[in-house]
Amino acid sequence: MVGLDNEWLNEHPFLYDYPGSYLILNGQNFETENVMSAADEPAYTGAFTCFGAINRPYEVQRSFLKASGSIMRVNTDGSDLERIAWGLRNPVQINFDQYNRMFVTNQGYDSRGSRPIANAPDELVIVTEGGWYGWPDFSAGMPITLSRFQPEGKTQPEFLITNHPSEPPEPFATFPPYSSVSGFAFNLNPNFGPFGDAYVAEFGSLGFKFTGGRPFLGIGHRVSKVNMVDGEVSTFAINKSSLPVYATNEGGFGRPIDIKFGPDEAMYILDFGVSKLEDPSFFFPYTGAIWKVTKS
Repeated sequence: MVGLDNEWLNEHPFLYDYPGSYLILNGQNFETENVMSAADEPAYTGAFTCFGAINRPYEVQRSFLKASGSIMRVNTDGSDLERIAWGLRNPVQINFDQYNRMFVTNQGYDSRGSRPIANAPDELVIVTEGGWYGWPDFSAGMPITLSRFQPEGKTQPEFLITNHPSEPPEPFATFPPYSSVSGFAFNLNPNFGPFGDAYVAEFGSLGFKFTGGRPFLGIGHRVSKVNMVDGEVSTFAINKSSLPVYATNEGGFGRPIDIKFGPDEAMYILDFGVSKLEDPSFFFPYTGAIWKVTKS
């Protein structure tokens, strides 16, 4: 839903999310300050509409091929575009395991904007063709109408959709809210560690105003390992302080964003760099790094 947290609003006032199925909406609208008008009056915005456009009860939204939060398949020459799945809140990277199963890292909801949702985990998801993964009404297979998703001092989120396309599946693995799971890789070298396990880079939250003004201790800014037998998540590499380098100036990870295994059997971790604590969207030049990890 378009709200004031969408910083591109003034430049692209007619952008909004597109559904991947025909939907019947509940008719919810959300009140915000109207930054698009000089008049002192609020704006009301609904789901799958541009800022300031409302939904009506039982309004029908048509399906779009290029749906928001979807995974697409296309030939290398750009022909035969297909939608594989949709309903992912913020899919980041796709990889295939040794069994040719498709996995995607998916970042969960934030407690911000016109429809804040609290305590939503990040996910590692197995993608099934034709699947719907719950956005905007489910998180990690759970309905956002559960009390755990109610932000402190704010109203309980409600469903936007009356006819959910399907029952969304549970993710293969979950991560704490604000982990910002990003790139990941499967280990296919038994000399490095357990064969087939996934290693996930966690970028960490950019919105510290939603996390008490500082990064969460031990959440994000690390590399996690996912046991591909049972989905258990453990910490593989993290700074000694459990905080990013820009919060402590002690050295180490800033914002891990991707992982690859090289032909030399080493793991390579791409670190986006060092950002300002007071302005996490600002990154200092020449602070990015590539970390090499080998088995001792």
